[in-house]
Amino acid sequence: MPNERLRDSLLRNGLTSARVADVTGVDQKTVERWITKGRTPYPKHRHKIAAMVRESETYLWPDSVAPARKAETAAAEVVQVFPHRNVIPVELWDRLIKDASDTVEVLVHAALFLVERPRFIKDLTAKPRPGPRFG
Repeated sequence: MPNERLRDSLLRNGLTSARVADVTGVDQKTVERWITKGRTPYPKHRHKIAAMVRESETYLWPDSVAPARKAETAAAEVVQVFPHRNVIPVELWDRLIKDASDTVEVLVHAALFLVERPRFIKDLTAKPRPGPRFG
């Protein structure tokens, strides 16, 4: 299976497989196999390529991460997922907004239920300036 992320990153940065081969010290056909056949390079080559295209290794080669590390990373990114908004405890919204110190981001299809909360707008506007950014 082709590595489209690697291909796109190289194209975006104007890099050819010949240039990558020169920098990593491998044959050009090896670089082409990394792209077209989805082969995973050795770690030392992954480091160099990731630096060249300014992407993380885990983005370019998700399968190169050990399963235990994948679980740690996933847990660090998403804390909890709720299947329905009515399952989210009311106190959670209040606590999240109160404790926010940098950014408040809410990923929802429609968040009209938030403005129905009596304190929601007041709590957001009470944040100090240049306080949290809202996205």
